[in-house]
Amino acid sequence: MKSRKLTRRVALGTAIAAAVPAVPVAALIALPSLGLHMWTMALFAREYSLLGSAAALAATAAALVALRLGARRAGGVIAAVAALCLVVTLVPVVTAHGDARRLKVPLSYAGYLQRPATSADRGPDATVAYARPGGEELLLDVWRPRSPAEEAGPAVVLMHGGGWTQGRRGRTPRWNEWLTERGATVFDIDYRLAPPATWNKAPGDVRCAVGWVRRNAARYGVDPGRVVLMGMSAGGHLALLAAYTAGHAEGEKAFPPSCEAGDTSVSAVVSLYGPYDLAYSYDLAVPWWAAERLSDGEGRGMLHAFAGGPPGEREAEYRTASPITYLRADVPPTLSVQGGHDQIQYPDDARRAARMAQEVGASHRYVEIGYADHAFDVAWGGFGAQIARAEIDDFLRGTVGTR
Repeated sequence: MKSRKLTRRVALGTAIAAAVPAVPVAALIALPSLGLHMWTMALFAREYSLLGSAAALAATAAALVALRLGARRAGGVIAAVAALCLVVTLVPVVTAHGDARRLKVPLSYAGYLQRPATSADRGPDATVAYARPGGEELLLDVWRPRSPAEEAGPAVVLMHGGGWTQGRRGRTPRWNEWLTERGATVFDIDYRLAPPATWNKAPGDVRCAVGWVRRNAARYGVDPGRVVLMGMSAGGHLALLAAYTAGHAEGEKAFPPSCEAGDTSVSAVVSLYGPYDLAYSYDLAVPWWAAERLSDGEGRGMLHAFAGGPPGEREAEYRTASPITYLRADVPPTLSVQGGHDQIQYPDDARRAARMAQEVGASHRYVEIGYADHAFDVAWGGFGAQIARAEIDDFLRGTVGTR
């Protein structure tokens, strides 16, 4: 009798201990975030939800043992809660596998718990000033392949995210390292941040950087005919805008390079969760699963800083600074990767752009990862980042001939 009672207590204690991490992980996955700190925790909860699943499974099993040994009330409650947590934490996993099957991308459990994209095994090979608009020095980090090919290789000009108001080059060095492993030379750049409004300055900085890379191609072993623009969030927006306006009469006039750039055309562009239509994104209704504070507060505030005010007051600026304004059949081949559960940049904007690209006959591939939130790729080992890397790898091989 004493042995049975002791076993029941141990089982209940184990169930409670396992449920303690499982419950908040499930809550972070299921509920809208109340602010940036909670959103950050929710991001990692989604990407590493298998850890929550393991805890929930252990809690469920232990609670069922306790229930069988006579702890009917406590065991039943804990078993029910833990089972619900198990279902919730498995949703991102099941969704990721569904997307992977649809896209024919293999997923790796062995690489699941890698370090985040904010760390890498190496640093840049050089840091260079590429422009000084208005006396402000703009720098870029050069990342060269460890085993360069005998022939000139492709270049990737990379723009960080941060809502046009924060961030700096080198924010996600693992992306730079990964791209060099595919034979690309990466130029990770700074651009001018708001405030004051930089809607007509930051795109010119990106175009200036492209021109600088093309002019210095021989110095870095780069083929000037194989330059790719790539960015995350606000950086994805700037990548699209700079790529689509090069060679476009209205765009060339609106966003002159911030230096003597010469040719600023590119061969391809990759955008991770970058907006296409700023006014449309601004006016999108908040989905039930998203946090109103993230969009109406931080998100719209960043757009105000970038464009100088809301769309009602800056209609021309929002239109001119939206990549969708320049979407046409001859834009560079584009890969757009978007999280279907993005609480900051809602996926409807990218879905709409993908439909419009199809209508005009543009070379445009849209990949949506159903469960993923904004900045999902920071969790480098997560299934969302694995899918994104596979799609980007395939796209770059097909457009600029990476390894």
